[in-house]
Amino acid sequence: MANEVSTKSQMPPSKVWESLSLLLPSRDADCDYCWQLTGQHLAHMVQLAGYSSERQYEALLFHYYWIWNTSGSQPVIRYTIEAMGQFTGRLVDPLNQDASRELLYRLKEVIPSLDLTWNNHLLATLYDHDRSKYSKEITAGQPFTTTILIAVELNPTGLGVKTYYIPRRLGLGLDQIPLDVWKNAIAGICADGGASTKLYDFLDNPQSQTLSPAMIAVDNIKPEHSRLKFYFRSPHSTFDAIQEVMTLGGRVPALPEHLKSLQSLLASLAGTTDALAPDAELDMMPQQATLSQNSSAYAPLVLPGCGYYFNIASDLEYPEIKVFINLYVYGSDDLVLTERISKWMIEHVCIYVGMPSPAPQLG
Repeated sequence: MANEVSTKSQMPPSKVWESLSLLLPSRDADCDYCWQLTGQHLAHMVQLAGYSSERQYEALLFHYYWIWNTSGSQPVIRYTIEAMGQFTGRLVDPLNQDASRELLYRLKEVIPSLDLTWNNHLLATLYDHDRSKYSKEITAGQPFTTTILIAVELNPTGLGVKTYYIPRRLGLGLDQIPLDVWKNAIAGICADGGASTKLYDFLDNPQSQTLSPAMIAVDNIKPEHSRLKFYFRSPHSTFDAIQEVMTLGGRVPALPEHLKSLQSLLASLAGTTDALAPDAELDMMPQQATLSQNSSAYAPLVLPGCGYYFNIASDLEYPEIKVFINLYVYGSDDLVLTERISKWMIEHVCIYVGMPSPAPQLG
């Protein structure tokens, strides 16, 4: 593979990346571009996170995101892909699931602890099974859409595999799939418990009506140890709206200092040191607002507001709740957002203390 380093980079390539670049064959223009760009980003991440050379070699061919834990632990890096195969983008595999199924079973051959029990159930319950009808919809003009994502989580001690499922039903956009379809799929693998009961009670009330189901995710491990994460989207980014969801309308206790920290994070994203009004929406960039207006139920180009997931595994009394804010929608550019978030994280002691702090690498 050609060893062409972007002139935009402010850091020299890692030795592991350079050595792999000398050995890996060139495949095609798209793969080579991905390796040159995201490969270097990931190489810097695993190197600066203190991973061993062996772990760096294992990590270096994938897309990623980075979890910063508290100062007492090292970062965890996760890469997420939609598997592509010979039938991707063709009518023979209209949901693009064949490559993902094959990848999961190949991973099971090399990771003995990987368990596909929940994977098999969700594939059987979240989708219609007549491929020819999906193919007819595509022929009639509906686009191909993502239905499965696979994530591999890297940490200094090993690997973990997760799978994300985005339902597709004939004749329906994602926002049109009834909530009961999601609930019935979940009920087949996860008995109702305190966590799911509190979530469903919240969803049945008017205060949650802006939430739209988006995805289900599981850990590919023994079911009794797996999380079951139910993802939702909301068009709102106000503190009031986020607080309402994070506490399930008061059903989940929340510490005042945690809510105050959340409010300060929103202020940092908005670029102000003053507290935002509780009902103030974060401002979208003009170009993102235009893309958002051109979105559809089948092809949401830009999603304003926030995302959430609720871990409702049956052994939990309360859901474990996480909020996601689409950073690419807000802020003037990546560097400005990186600086704002880094400053907030340092102030809240979220940065891994033992990690060097180079200038952000963008690009």
